[in-house]
Amino acid sequence: MGFIKFLAESGLLAVILMFAGWFFVFKNSRALARQSEVNSLASAMEKTLQEIADENYKFWKDIEDDDEEHLTKSKLFSSYIEHRCNITERKLEIIYGKCCNTINPAVEKLGFIETSVELIARIRDRSTINSEKPKLVKDKYARISAINNITLKLSNEINKLVLTRYQPLNEWKWPDNY
Repeated sequence: MGFIKFLAESGLLAVILMFAGWFFVFKNSRALARQSEVNSLASAMEKTLQEIADENYKFWKDIEDDDEEHLTKSKLFSSYIEHRCNITERKLEIIYGKCCNTINPAVEKLGFIETSVELIARIRDRSTINSEKPKLVKDKYARISAINNITLKLSNEINKLVLTRYQPLNEWKWPDNY
């Protein structure tokens, strides 16, 4: 008790408390900035997925008979989908890396990367398979619906990762997360 009295009388206690307060404010602001960054990444990924779904709708809705113009459109469409899927894949790795630095074991248990990569592969396949030969596609609206469904599943996986990473400690399900 005498030591605390000495610190208080000499003014060192005020300095120590000031540095401790500064440290906690600094750590909290960094955590909030990281959460904001992850949220903006997730939002950008959802926008990219929406662009993929929209482009699929436009391509498959207006599909025409086999001709040279359609083949050109098909090649452009395939390269667009490939490019957008590659962007999404890179962003998935970034967002997972930012969400992994937590003590919540549920984040790693989600299997986010495996599920997401599988969904991106399905988006690529469903979008581009037989795109150059429209006669082989039986129901173009079923294909549009399937692609929209897959992009929605991937968007839900992203949201589940972000919500799991930033859920409050009192909401953790301890026995289920190990």
